[in-house]
Amino acid sequence: MLTIKNDHKWSACPLCLSKDIEYLGKIDYRKPVMFSTHLIELQEVSSICQCGSCKSWFTQNILHENDALELYKNGESNTKWLRQTGFVEEKPRNIVHRLKQYFIEGKRVLDVGCNIGSLLDFAGSKGCYTFGVEPSITSQAILCDKGHRSFSSIDEVRGQFDVITAFDLVEHLHDLLGSIIKFKQLLVEGGVLILLTGDVDSLSARLTKNDWWYLKAPEHIVFPSRQFFRELDDFELLSIDGTYASVGYMKSIFWVLAQYFRKKILLGNYQGLPALGPDHMLVVLRKI
Repeated sequence: MLTIKNDHKWSACPLCLSKDIEYLGKIDYRKPVMFSTHLIELQEVSSICQCGSCKSWFTQNILHENDALELYKNGESNTKWLRQTGFVEEKPRNIVHRLKQYFIEGKRVLDVGCNIGSLLDFAGSKGCYTFGVEPSITSQAILCDKGHRSFSSIDEVRGQFDVITAFDLVEHLHDLLGSIIKFKQLLVEGGVLILLTGDVDSLSARLTKNDWWYLKAPEHIVFPSRQFFRELDDFELLSIDGTYASVGYMKSIFWVLAQYFRKKILLGNYQGLPALGPDHMLVVLRKI
C-alpha cells in the first residue's frame, strides 16, 4: 500500500476562480481506497465544496498533480476498465446517437483519456482518422496494436482535429481551464468538443451532496456544473444531454424507487445509486 500526501487545496474555485466557496462536507472514500489501480492510504481527510458563482463542485485535500500523473502512468487502467462488450453496447443510446452526428468519414478524431481505445474503435468504424491521448503505458501498447496513433500527454499532440472527445476525464483534471484552452487550440474552426462527466445538477447529486457516489474516488476532483459550460468563452454550447455513465446504471423506475426507499428511508445510506434519473451529462461545444 502506498501512503500518499494529499494536502493540495484550492484558494478559489478551480473552474471560474471565484472565492465564493461553500463547504458541503467531508468525503468518506470507498474502502479500500484506490487511485486508478493502486491501493493507497491518504494522509488528510478530503472534503467537497461548491462554488457560489459557477455552481461547480470541487474537492479539497487532493493529490498533487505530479503524483497523480505518476500513478496514472504506472497503473493498469487497461484491466480496470476492460469491457466484454464494445462501445456501442456499453453506452446509452443517446450518447451513441449524438456521436454519430459528428463521427463522419474522413474526420480527424482525438480522444483524450482514451484508455484502450473503445471510443476510437467506434470512430474508426465510421471512417474517421483516430488519435488518442493516454498516459498509461500498458494502454498505449494496446492502442498501437489496434492501429490508433497515441500520445502520452496532450502536450505531445500536433495538428488539428475536427472532433475532440473526453469521456470520464474532466473530473480528473487539476487544470480544467488550461486543458480546455489546449483543446480549443487543437480544434479546427467550427470543430466540436464532446465531454462526458458526472452532473452535479442531477437530482441524485443534489439529494446526496458529499455522500454522492461519484465523489467517492480520490481521482475525481472537479465537477463542473451545466452553468460552467454555458458560460465558457470561445465556445458555443450546442447541447447538453442528461445520460448515464453506461447502460449498466440504467434501471427501471420501479426498481429505482424501491431501492431508494430501502437505502434512504430504511437504511439511511443512500449515495445516489441507483440514480433517480440521469446523473451524467454529455456536453457538445463548438469552437467559435
